[in-house]
Amino acid sequence: MDSRLAFLNTPPPKAKAAAKAAAATNGTNGTGAATNGTDAPATSAPQRHNFEHKRAGAQGTAIVDYWPARHGVDLPPEHVLVFIPGNPGLADYYHKFLNNLYDQLPDSYAILTASHVGGDPSVKAPEEPLNIYQMTTTKVEFVEALQTSLAHWSKEHGADKPKVSISAHSMGTWMTVELLKRLRGIHAAYLLFPTLGWISNSHNGWKLWPIFHRPIRSAIPYLSHIAPYLPAYKRLPSPTQKLVSSFETIKHVLHLGHSEMEIIRTPDQAFYLEQRNQPEGRGVYGLWSAGSLDGWVGSDGPLIQSWLGEKRAQTIQAPHAFCISTRHSKSVADHVARWMLGSKHPDADPGRVHSVENGTTKAKTRKRNGKSRSKSTPYSR
Repeated sequence: MDSRLAFLNTPPPKAKAAAKAAAATNGTNGTGAATNGTDAPATSAPQRHNFEHKRAGAQGTAIVDYWPARHGVDLPPEHVLVFIPGNPGLADYYHKFLNNLYDQLPDSYAILTASHVGGDPSVKAPEEPLNIYQMTTTKVEFVEALQTSLAHWSKEHGADKPKVSISAHSMGTWMTVELLKRLRGIHAAYLLFPTLGWISNSHNGWKLWPIFHRPIRSAIPYLSHIAPYLPAYKRLPSPTQKLVSSFETIKHVLHLGHSEMEIIRTPDQAFYLEQRNQPEGRGVYGLWSAGSLDGWVGSDGPLIQSWLGEKRAQTIQAPHAFCISTRHSKSVADHVARWMLGSKHPDADPGRVHSVENGTTKAKTRKRNGKSRSKSTPYSR
């Protein structure tokens, strides 16, 4: 077990105390998991930890949010999802989405997400900001450490090796594709509102070009000194307040954005075409905004959707910044849960098809006992 991920199989303090009390009164096994299989461990989600990146040129501290498997730590999770944020890389933005997803997954599933180095004001940022290549190296290091730790954990208990899948948002999807090319053993990847090619030529890439280039890029961080005193500050979401009041975080975010504009260019057609040959449930899946809802995606969107094929590429009526909306976070979580669970999903009925355009589930018209029926209802778990 990598010491930086020792928290994976360590019950949190509250769970330890609850397990001790439960062992005396309710017949639990003393580990936080009930022997009768009905009581969940007393854990809170997510847990928060630090992860120190050590590789040359890609060093720094990341904040890790961990939603542990509810079955406790006697056995490793069956499936672990690693979520990679977009820019700015502050994991707090995604809590609505990840909480919704966690609620839909079985008790044997776990979720991890790590902030970008320099993207969370609550930890010290490195003096020199990381570009997108360096940030990708940090994600590779994190997932490698996770794979090693899970393999050790499962071997220790004679359990099956857990599946590891990746989900990512925005520029995090580009890093995920690069990660998939460098690592083996990733079960699947779920790319949300992907920015996978020519991002500088997107609508927002053109409109916001000045903030990613000098001299404006160098001046913007100084606005952090006055941001808390502006009338609009109190109306901002808590993660945004943290971001705009931190000189160092703004500097790192803009540096990373500048490298995105320079580096995210021609997508790798061969890579996406290869995904068609993956078994169902494995490989890459993507979710894009329908129509013109996403200003960060240009001609790469339709191209990559055609390369992946309609079974792997879907659209939804939600904007790029889906994670700031409770409704859109729930809708996107529904789709990721469907991909992860496949036929095991509670709503996986061969007689029903899911419409990603409007978030409804429609029953196919079928004849039973001489009667035909057709029904349309809002999708819910």
